[in-house]
Amino acid sequence: MNEEIKTKVCSKCGEEKDIKEFVKNTKTCKQCIKIYNEKYQKEYYIKNKESINKKHKEYYKNNIKNFEEYRLNNKDKINEYRKEYYKDNIETHKKYYKIYSKEYYINHPEKLKEKHKKNKEYYYNNKHKFINQKIDIICIYCGKPGKAYKSNIKKGYGKTCSRICRNKYYIGELSSNWQNGISYGKYCSKFNKEFKERVRAFFDYQCFVCGKDEEENVTNNKNNDICNANLSVHHVCYNKKACCDETPRYFVPLCIKHHMKTNKKEDRTRWEEMFKRCLMEMYDGRSFYTKEEYNKIFNED
Repeated sequence: MNEEIKTKVCSKCGEEKDIKEFVKNTKTCKQCIKIYNEKYQKEYYIKNKESINKKHKEYYKNNIKNFEEYRLNNKDKINEYRKEYYKDNIETHKKYYKIYSKEYYINHPEKLKEKHKKNKEYYYNNKHKFINQKIDIICIYCGKPGKAYKSNIKKGYGKTCSRICRNKYYIGELSSNWQNGISYGKYCSKFNKEFKERVRAFFDYQCFVCGKDEEENVTNNKNNDICNANLSVHHVCYNKKACCDETPRYFVPLCIKHHMKTNKKEDRTRWEEMFKRCLMEMYDGRSFYTKEEYNKIFNED
């Protein structure tokens, strides 16, 4: 007796495979048939896209009740399928959502207004969920009880009871702007009150960024009383010995708000480049009066 043939050669891929992987009375395997059908379906869909969509819409209109009943009876299955599909196709979903949502709301501005109204109503009816609630804490610095927001505690903040304790506790290496003690370095001897006045006078006693006067530059005293303060003179290159070294001298008067921003680690290079470019284009690289120029302008009898 001849043994039964258990293998076959596919006519397309040319590989020997088990008979179970073939369809009955065919010479092609199941994988090759799938690949061929996928290509054929895509080509057919591209050529007859409009007619196929019309048929789907007509079928849906004629069988709306059946679809609604199926959705009501199989909510859990549909939700699970949607979640799995979303996880597997997150990137494509985001791309198409951005494209089609903008086009839809541009063509239908009335529905966009309805969406905003619904969001407002939902917010006012569930306002307690969105408001950031406070939690009782004990201050690290003074040991007194206080309160802090939940969001700040999750980020690692909210350990002090007030701003005063926060400013006193986060000093030195605990500060976010700590740079190995650069702030404790000494300034050049030529960087004195007289030189600072010449810098402020060169820019008409105004902040270089926002244009605030010294009257608008407000701070708190040791007794927490509001008072005016002089504009701080900022080293553009962050070199405290710029007046004594051979390095270029670039200085700028700043208000309290913008002087704090320029001393952040992440933004130093950005501020330095911006100030240099402005001084070179607008003032030809100058940033202060000489002693002779200052005396002629302000000490004329």
